[in-house]
Amino acid sequence: MDRQSLSFRVTCISDRGQRSIKVKVNHISIQSLRLGNTYWFSVATVGNKGSLSKCVSASVQTVIPAPVELTEESVDTTSFTLSWREPHGLDQTPCFLVSYSSPGTEPQFISTESLTVTLSNLQPGTEYTVSVFTELENGNQSEAASKSICTKPSAPGRVRVEEVRSRSVRLCWDTPTEMEGVSYTFSISYRCAGEKPKEVRTGSNSNTTVLSDLRAGVEYSFSVSTVLHNGSRSRASSAKECTRKLHISSVDETSVSVSWDRPTDMKGVPHTFRVTWGDSRGQTDSFTTENGTAVPHLRPGTECSISVCTVLQSNGLESDPICTTVQTEPSAPGRVRVEEVRSRSVRLCWDTPTEMEGVSYTFSISYSCDGEEPKEQEQAQFSKGVHNGRCP
Repeated sequence: MDRQSLSFRVTCISDRGQRSIKVKVNHISIQSLRLGNTYWFSVATVGNKGSLSKCVSASVQTVIPAPVELTEESVDTTSFTLSWREPHGLDQTPCFLVSYSSPGTEPQFISTESLTVTLSNLQPGTEYTVSVFTELENGNQSEAASKSICTKPSAPGRVRVEEVRSRSVRLCWDTPTEMEGVSYTFSISYRCAGEKPKEVRTGSNSNTTVLSDLRAGVEYSFSVSTVLHNGSRSRASSAKECTRKLHISSVDETSVSVSWDRPTDMKGVPHTFRVTWGDSRGQTDSFTTENGTAVPHLRPGTECSISVCTVLQSNGLESDPICTTVQTEPSAPGRVRVEEVRSRSVRLCWDTPTEMEGVSYTFSISYSCDGEEPKEQEQAQFSKGVHNGRCP
């Protein structure tokens, strides 16, 4: 048969009927097919007198476009909202089949005509695989458009500030709920006014930590968050507490007045306070039921350490102490005498300050006359001079 005289009849059959096309080449492009429909094609050779050969057949289903631009709109501990755009080229209003599952669980399905869906009753801190399919009226579906979304972790329970000391506290918190089998850590953030926040981490097997770089007598804000391996963190559970401090109200040569805040958790519990003070010569202590006392019999010009702890009257158990150090004022020099008075100089003499043995110090001598600003001169402990000095 002459190839140039060959022709073919191509028949396209669908659920809407059939149509035939006669062509003189061995290929054809068929347009205007419907998305997601099955089409049957048969091709027969047409003879010179219009006779037809046996048909050869094939079938095909046109592709259904998948949803595009899957976007997570909001994510919470037990829910998230997902949106997408309708695919281009649809000739009918589709619905969308949403499938979601976490590792080790069977997929669950939701059908919707909307371009957004909220999935609820999820497990906190868990990664979910979400797939969205375009579904036509005939039930045919597109390939999936998929996305992984991780719910936020649960927040720790109530935060408690315990063992409050002058420069440290112990924080405790309750385990976050519904997080069994989820790997996470805790982020502990703390700060006081005027300072940048500091952060420490602890594993999920510990619900307590000690913060020991605090300032005495300062209110701190503490926040604890649950953090997943991907960096997602829960809302913070918070607490505030003021570190303890000894308040020094007055200092002189031989005594210091000190006070402190009563412990807030000891109401109705019989207790006293043990006050301990000392220097290089030794220590002394006393007991009081008041939240303040005068520390007596100190040496002038020396550094004294003072600590206070709470003592239970029932069994003598003591709390951790709060501490401070204070410098007593030096003793004043004794009687000052002006000697060797000359036209432009005098010699000053004064008695040695009492109870200052072993203490390093100097003397400050100030002098002035009418119409002039005061002048000041510093004198070593054992030196003499024209303007000042000690009597031999």
